[in-house]
Amino acid sequence: MFNKSLLKRVQAPCLRIGKPLNLSAREAAAGIRRIVDERMADEVRVFAAKRGLEPREFTLLPFGGAGAVHAAAVAAELGIARILVPPRPGAFSALGLLCSDVVHDFIRSELRPISALDPAHGEDLFLDLEARAREVHGLLAEAGIRSRLDTRNEKVGKKIREATLEKIPYMLVIGGREVEEDTVSVRERSDGDLGASSVRDFVERVLTEVRERR
Repeated sequence: MFNKSLLKRVQAPCLRIGKPLNLSAREAAAGIRRIVDERMADEVRVFAAKRGLEPREFTLLPFGGAGAVHAAAVAAELGIARILVPPRPGAFSALGLLCSDVVHDFIRSELRPISALDPAHGEDLFLDLEARAREVHGLLAEAGIRSRLDTRNEKVGKKIREATLEKIPYMLVIGGREVEEDTVSVRERSDGDLGASSVRDFVERVLTEVRERR
């Protein structure tokens, strides 16, 4: 049975957006979708460019709750000739959670005059972070959670963008405060910064999420 009430709720935001532009709800919805399609294509371009890849040489595999809704438009934007839709595209994100590594970033700020900087002291700070990194990495491995360490000398913002593009479900950041408080700062791919957490609480969170998705 056709649900008119549901249709009105769906149309309402499109009407609100379209009215100042003299667009119908359908035209506004089509415009929103075009913007989403182009944003998706841009993300693919950035991801491919960082790896020196040409999208036109690959097959597009769409997944997620929307399935293949955006696939044709994104493929056309990127010049991709083939699309492969898996049997259950909506389950791919859950599968990715089970298969992807958790990424750990370890950073520490040290505020002092340049004249007071001591290379040996900086090395000691780095060794402290590295030791904590390996400890957390080991605790996650004991719990059956795959993870990888990222000790590159890159800005955290860049690492966050890379982790988002790679669909990494969780990112742990450890700095001086976290070392002192025996915690980790947790970032989730969709919800962003989740704040500080003990390693035990983070492990329980991931294992609970895995159990619920099975």
